[in-house]
Amino acid sequence: DRSQAISSVAQKGLQDILREEDVLYDLQADLVAVEELTEAARRFRGEGAKLGEVVLQSMKAASDRAEVMASTAEILHSAHEECRKELRDEEKKLTRKKEAAHLQSSGIGDFLARYSRCLGLDIERVTTQTVRLTFTLIIQDDPGREFSLILGLGKEASA
Repeated sequence: DRSQAISSVAQKGLQDILREEDVLYDLQADLVAVEELTEAARRFRGEGAKLGEVVLQSMKAASDRAEVMASTAEILHSAHEECRKELRDEEKKLTRKKEAAHLQSSGIGDFLARYSRCLGLDIERVTTQTVRLTFTLIIQDDPGREFSLILGLGKEASA
């Protein structure tokens, strides 16, 4: 009986040892899995740090590009405003020149009309570089009789 009790206790102890051995194998497998996960976490941390650096570099490059674009836009805006000012100034100059030319043309017309009335000389523009001079009041008996000649600077002139 005693041997059966000892055998039963020994068998139970052996079963406990086998169970603990299985638990030990499970713990060793868990330890290996934890070590693999720890190594993977270290790699991910390193890759994450590299990725973070790349993202920061990308953000810096984007910021630099934005600054260059803003600077370029400011330069272009300034040049545009300067061109607009020059255009307005040139338009004012052109308007003044047109007004002066109109006044001069009007004055020349008045001057030529006075010559025509007082001296009997009529000057008429025929082409760009050609004028016709018409004389009246030369003959006292026939003051309306016309004598004319054409003066020009090119081949357009003929008498």
